Amino acid sequence: MSRRNIIVAAVLLTVIVGAVFAGLRLVGDDDHGIAENPWKPASAPYGSDCDAACQKNVKPLAPISNTHLKGVVLFTRPDVDDAYAQLGDCLDQVMACMNKAGNALSAPSCVAASSCPAPCKAAFGGLSDNIKDGEKLLDLIETVFITGEQYCSPRRWEAGK
Repeated sequence: MSRRNIIVAAVLLTVIVGAVFAGLRLVGDDDHGIAENPWKPASAPYGSDCDAACQKNVKPLAPISNTHLKGVVLFTRPDVDDAYAQLGDCLDQVMACMNKAGNALSAPSCVAASSCPAPCKAAFGGLSDNIKDGEKLLDLIETVFITGEQYCSPRRWEAGK
């Protein structure tokens, strides 16, 4: 084998190996640019230890009149602003917008108009560009915002990923 053929073979092998590793990186990269926790730090985190000052912020949400749970009252703490509360506010806005629009095809514009963190909106926007099916858009909301192993789920960031 000539020296020229050896050099060409080495270059081709390098290009092929590089392409394989680049392809593996792309296949395994599900962050879509989300490298840091997109949620704001909590000023009032949820906690089971609720002292007297905390008790002032506990509000009854709704009594339950179901025969099996009669007498149970749900309470909320509106001051809690941890990542889960922020996610709830984000998704409440998205769902209210979609309900007002009357269909799930409005999901991309509703996510874009919400208080959801910018990296999460960008990830959803990039993934939803070519989806024209309402059910698939709802599935994508679940994937981007709720699924624990990807994108913006607070569970992902609790795990230190």
